[in-house]
Amino acid sequence: MENLDASLDASRKNYLLNRDSYESRRLIEQHHVWVKNQGYRVHPTIEATLPPNARIADIATGTGIWTLDLSHSTKDTHPSWTFDGFDISSAQFPSQDSVPSNVHLHIADVKRPFPAEFHGQFDMIHARLLLLAMDSMDWILVVNNMKTLLKPGGWIQWAEIDLEPMHTALRDKLGASTEYLQKGCDKLWELCRHRLSGACKNLFNAFKGAGLNDVVLDPVTSDRLPELREISTKVEMRVVLGVGKQAIQNGAEAAWSLEELEYVVAQMEKEAENGAYVVFYIKTVIGRKS
Repeated sequence: MENLDASLDASRKNYLLNRDSYESRRLIEQHHVWVKNQGYRVHPTIEATLPPNARIADIATGTGIWTLDLSHSTKDTHPSWTFDGFDISSAQFPSQDSVPSNVHLHIADVKRPFPAEFHGQFDMIHARLLLLAMDSMDWILVVNNMKTLLKPGGWIQWAEIDLEPMHTALRDKLGASTEYLQKGCDKLWELCRHRLSGACKNLFNAFKGAGLNDVVLDPVTSDRLPELREISTKVEMRVVLGVGKQAIQNGAEAAWSLEELEYVVAQMEKEAENGAYVVFYIKTVIGRKS
């Protein structure tokens, strides 16, 4: 048990964001923005194959928002679906009295084998935005661990943000400044390059390397819906504040001072309100177990 606790503590420290109420609110807001931008909670190819009594897992569930939202949105159409959320920390779990009876939350480290009681139990596994906790060798390990949870024919759906091709501040109003949004993008890349670089390519290759079938990449851009550009930019750029604070705590050489960090983030928010926005890719990979 001591070895397991030590491993969990090390993995928690490996994460580049906080688990406080500010980050929990950001994650919930981000979920609703992403669902609107992607156009689905469950990829249509997967949803068409799920049985009436599907059991669905959410990995790195955090606040549990994806699981709770799916449970609520399917209560009439799929009343027999059940959900299990797994996270390395319970710090952001909702209160037990707010969780419906078909949702169960568990502590588990996706980088370690899951308990045998969960093996072969799930029709679908969902994961999203693990990249800030992932090193280059973790992707295939994590996909293989997820694969053990699946029933034959079960699916994995995993979405990540891809900043590598473009992490660019644009404007949709003439004369709108993008100076600080671009500074924030550049600082985030500087602080997290080791996690962000090649992440989506690593994810796709891990699906293939784990022997999953029917692997498909489904990409959209964050600016697909113009009405979401401002809120999407604000939500994602608040990551700069979280990562920046962690960098300060960790003594990172490239970190801004707290005063400079807070000033830049405040200016970024103003630029977003005045017609500037950040564009990036949201890339979802799906694959099926034989």
